[in-house]
Amino acid sequence: MADYKLTREQFADALSKGLGRAMMHVKQHGLDDIADIMLDACIHNKVYDVQCEDSRARWLFEMFKDRREYPTFRDSILRALESETNCADLGQMCEMAKEMALNGDEDAKQILRKCVLDFAKTPEKDGLGVEELVEVCGNSAVLDLGKIYGSRFLRNPDEDIISYGFCCDEGRQKLLIENSKLDPEIKAFWDYVVKSGYLKLQKRKELTREQIKANKRKHRRDSRKKYPLKKIVEDARNGIGEYPGYYVRFGKYATAKELEKISDLILTEQDEDVRMRLLWVFRRTGLPKIFLKLFNWANGEHEGLRGASIAALAQVTDKRVHKLARAKAKAGQILGADSEAIDLFIKNYKSGDAKLIINAIYSVKPVPDDAHEFSHSILNLTENYKDLQLTDALIWVYENTPCSSCRADATKGLNEIGALSQKMINECLWDGSEEIREFAKGLTK
Repeated sequence: MADYKLTREQFADALSKGLGRAMMHVKQHGLDDIADIMLDACIHNKVYDVQCEDSRARWLFEMFKDRREYPTFRDSILRALESETNCADLGQMCEMAKEMALNGDEDAKQILRKCVLDFAKTPEKDGLGVEELVEVCGNSAVLDLGKIYGSRFLRNPDEDIISYGFCCDEGRQKLLIENSKLDPEIKAFWDYVVKSGYLKLQKRKELTREQIKANKRKHRRDSRKKYPLKKIVEDARNGIGEYPGYYVRFGKYATAKELEKISDLILTEQDEDVRMRLLWVFRRTGLPKIFLKLFNWANGEHEGLRGASIAALAQVTDKRVHKLARAKAKAGQILGADSEAIDLFIKNYKSGDAKLIINAIYSVKPVPDDAHEFSHSILNLTENYKDLQLTDALIWVYENTPCSSCRADATKGLNEIGALSQKMINECLWDGSEEIREFAKGLTK
């Protein structure tokens, strides 16, 4: 293993992103001088998107479980588990407490049990640590949770309870059914689970191709019914919607005539906020025609309209769009409202653009959200153009994206064009993402 000694700043950055070099540093140099950074990452979840990315709890635990700092870390994490309020932080700490408990730490087991059962009594924290507690404590935890959820439902029959996951095992279902005969609280919970349809959902067979098509048709009909043309126009004029969301969905399912109507309205509309919302319709849908005003708005002072214009033009193949893309990249106008400017290349890329794009992204210091936007743009670009000249762009994504899912795609993209170095593969074996570790293992077999 190559030497991966990092400075405090480098370690904090690598740990925040989940890069393998953080683990490699700890394995080679321990936690000296970085223990505070490490502990902070254990207590405060640094994952960029907790809904989509792998948890790093086990990865973090591996870094301190056999070290002299373990007692200090253990005590701090368990105290925080009893006092913190952020759900993302609590979820990660529940996983770490589970790892401690499975590693023989009785204190961690007891505190995990106490905290998770307390969370189960609170709708705002419903579900936190449930799977971890059941893994550690087994059937006793299943019954404890069933009693708590049943008690909540008996007090308030209209309350929603979202934690069904621990009921998917047939043995646990049998346990709840047997105990529901004697315990009214467990019976209330089990009746609620059955009524919810969760069990039928778990048993549902894989959808056929025709069923998938039918579901898509239904989704299209429902969307068009919920967001007709008249409502989209009215909402745009009334300033409804802070994000593109349903305007984009309308564009996806709109007819050619409807898109023409929206395009005509954009041209005649004088209010820039209304223009912006109407342009959101074309974030993923091609414009019926290009008008010169779009290029002016793409360089205008109204940031929302500028971003919407860039996103709409990115759906078009046109030499004028290519010219705008190169101008934005050359001027370094790729941050903030211009953060989707690299998307302008996706339908207009020429091999000679690679150097310009790479110079642009390496010349700026984006905040995490902009870095994530760049990463999406570069990954979409390299998916369409397997150009070896874009190697440094994919390396930029690997090094800078805050999102492990994007880093995984960058790693795979580099491998596809034969540019994934052995050094990078070695680091990926220690990455905070299980997906990346497994991919790297496959390359070393």
